[in-house]
Amino acid sequence: MKKYFYLLLIPLCMGLAACSKDDEKTTEQTNVIEEKDISPLIGTWERVIKNSNNYGSGWWEQINTETYTFKDDGTYYYSDIADYNENGNTDSKTMEEEKGIYTYDSITRTLSIIPDDNRALSFIVLTLADNILTLMGEDGGKRTFSKKN
Repeated sequence: MKKYFYLLLIPLCMGLAACSKDDEKTTEQTNVIEEKDISPLIGTWERVIKNSNNYGSGWWEQINTETYTFKDDGTYYYSDIADYNENGNTDSKTMEEEKGIYTYDSITRTLSIIPDDNRALSFIVLTLADNILTLMGEDGGKRTFSKKN
């Protein structure tokens, strides 16, 4: 009877010892992964959209440059600048400009931005690589940005 008791006790002790050691490694590995997921977001991201058309005896071209700059202190800056060229006459206009705070959840891949006017926006991060950031907005539209610096 003692023999069976010791045979049951040995696997129980081994199982308890192994569980606590594995739990600590999992926590450490998770923290490292989260840090790596967040760091590529920091920096300036740019998206350029070009539209042009010929009409009658003339032509026009519009180039919009959207820029997000994410800082490591949790703040961001956004601008949308339109450059116009119609029959050689050029003009540049800031269409939109805002700043505020942001958060990024690397587990759900959700980027939330809150401009100074407090209207919150959420994006799903589809791609976050060294030079590419693809966001899907609440309307389902996708926007791809290239990293500037």
